[in-house]
Amino acid sequence: MKLKKTKMMVLVVLLMASLFISCDSNATKPEPITTATVTINLISNHSVAGVTVVLENNNGNPNNVYTRTAANNTVNFVDIPFGYYAIKITHVNYRDYFYGDLAVQSSAISHQANLFHTNLSAGDIITFGAYEWRVLDIEDGRALVVSRNIIESRAYHTSYVSITWADSSLRAYLNGEFYNSFSASDRARIIQVTNVNENNQWYGTNGGADTQDKIFLLSIAEVVKYFGDSGQLANRPLGASAIFDEYNQNRIATFNGTISWWWLRSPGSYSGSASGVSGVGSVSLYGYAVSNHSGVVRPALWLNL
Repeated sequence: MKLKKTKMMVLVVLLMASLFISCDSNATKPEPITTATVTINLISNHSVAGVTVVLENNNGNPNNVYTRTAANNTVNFVDIPFGYYAIKITHVNYRDYFYGDLAVQSSAISHQANLFHTNLSAGDIITFGAYEWRVLDIEDGRALVVSRNIIESRAYHTSYVSITWADSSLRAYLNGEFYNSFSASDRARIIQVTNVNENNQWYGTNGGADTQDKIFLLSIAEVVKYFGDSGQLANRPLGASAIFDEYNQNRIATFNGTISWWWLRSPGSYSGSASGVSGVGSVSLYGYAVSNHSGVVRPALWLNL
């Protein structure tokens, strides 16, 4: 069964018993406890029947690989020797993601979230943190993702001044308060990258300094590259102030169920403006005043796989 757009999280519960016996010198001592029962709960919006769950010993011992096929949301592994195991989940045509890393020890439970991907490709939707994200690109074990929908309404900058992405209040917010809203394990997977901030391709407006960002907005060039390039960016139609082409539909996004325009980090036609994607999906190189509070945010980030 094909699973699409699934929110899946693996919860690991280790059930262990400590045995204490009062006995005389002639009593037989119990065998030491060296195994445990592991219960894995699969939480999903769709059926998980047929999903294969594997516990694989991280030390590479071929005798310590245990496989179960889920009939429902609970999968039990009985008499698992103490050790360190990775949880892997596979399914035909399965393209969402899951969490899971299990440490089974005689004295304590160690639980660390790791992200695994199966057949992940551009266009897929994953859930990370509190949001759904669209995969735009995959390279060198990392993925560029952009929020599937608009997450909030916020101005590019708090006041109407000449400003670039490097000094904007929106960049400060995304790399500060918004970034810190993710859990520590999620933050560890967000990669800081160097963003090149080009001048506006049609109007020549200064793009400002390159920036080191954990979370950012897409640029004009990036939105054209990943949502569809009709050639208009390189060959501006006479008198055009926006790219209006057959890829408009790909760029449309909603905010609370309503279609809205969203910010890009590139400058607009003048120093007090920033570019954006309109409600009909066209790329406005003319842009919007940076203090426009009707602007909405569709963040992007590079995620370590």
